[in-house]
Amino acid sequence: MANLFIFLCISLAIFNGNVAQEDTVSVESVVSVESVVSVESTTTQVNKTDAPHKMRIVGGKKCDREDHRFYVALHMPLGSHICGASLLSSIWVLSAAHCETKGLFAVVGFRLASFKPYQAWTKIWRFFQHPLYDDDTTLNDVAVARLGSPLKTNRYVQFVELPKKPYEGALEQGPCFNVLAMGFGTRHSGDDELSKILNCVHIESISLEECRKLYPNDKLINVLCTNTVGRDSCQGDSGGPLMCEGVQYGIVSWGIGCGQGSPGVYTRTDKHLGFILSAIMLRSSGEKVHSGPILTAMSCFILIYILNKN
Repeated sequence: MANLFIFLCISLAIFNGNVAQEDTVSVESVVSVESVVSVESTTTQVNKTDAPHKMRIVGGKKCDREDHRFYVALHMPLGSHICGASLLSSIWVLSAAHCETKGLFAVVGFRLASFKPYQAWTKIWRFFQHPLYDDDTTLNDVAVARLGSPLKTNRYVQFVELPKKPYEGALEQGPCFNVLAMGFGTRHSGDDELSKILNCVHIESISLEECRKLYPNDKLINVLCTNTVGRDSCQGDSGGPLMCEGVQYGIVSWGIGCGQGSPGVYTRTDKHLGFILSAIMLRSSGEKVHSGPILTAMSCFILIYILNKN
């Protein structure tokens, strides 16, 4: 069974190698999912975004519309903002694993305080955390969530673009030297009031070695760190996208304080492409997958790992 599955994976990877043409790929072309599942989640979920080690735009300003058309706000039924996310396709969003909370709604649009005709919302059907997510260390702090009904795109709502393959070399010296974070989070550490508009901030990245020196007791694997005094993501920004030259390379994960000299830590999406694609492939039906051979192979090996565990 495993050998047959490996053969099929290799065949699919070779086939997809003839399809891939660009260095980056929009998830709209990776996954096309239009089916709707109207099943309530029965998983027990806990809101962990208030924990002191979780993250959290400090020092930013109102986002330009073209910068955030893929941004998704995750709300509770009464409207309280919990986390951020990004729109992968009409029914899939990408967020942080620690944002998993029962009863969330996904909201897309420009403002948090007022509802506009181009805004839309739908219930989160279910969160799918990375199988190796560790709540204590926040390793593999990444999740995909399936929406209860599809969201339509318009001039203010579009899909996010992910890296096509893991970046080779020092990411902070490449496309992510200067990154863009965004969210409805608080403007200062310790504040309770969230922003009513989506804010964006440019932050400089630091090396993983430097980050480990500042966080010697934390496991920092497959993450990107930023540290610009007076500029940071903050409480309520968790799960939101970190953009590098228009591509989402990070997910807001955690940090200590906001813009006070301690690094912000972001889960690297390019290191979790296998999980993202395989999670969607395992739980979708009828979609067309047009990923590159590396992504396909990674997805297959993740699937084999999950099957062997069961």
